[in-house]
Amino acid sequence: MNNNDIADMASKKLGLSTEEIGKAVEAGNTADLVAKLSPADKARLITLLKDKATVERLKQNPMFVQVLKAMSGK
Repeated sequence: MNNNDIADMASKKLGLSTEEIGKAVEAGNTADLVAKLSPADKARLITLLKDKATVERLKQNPMFVQVLKAMSGK
């Protein structure tokens, strides 16, 4: 799975274009994105974000960073 596949998957899941998702992330409007998630997906995301070690690992993951950059159009 490459970055475009991940961005496309997020786009389909949220019903937004990858550009819209990227702009929301860049602007810090992630609450709007989270509001579009199913209750189960929200719970998974909250659990993930509460784990500081996991968040730090994600921030250090080049693929994760590339996905964010691809979604923001940069």
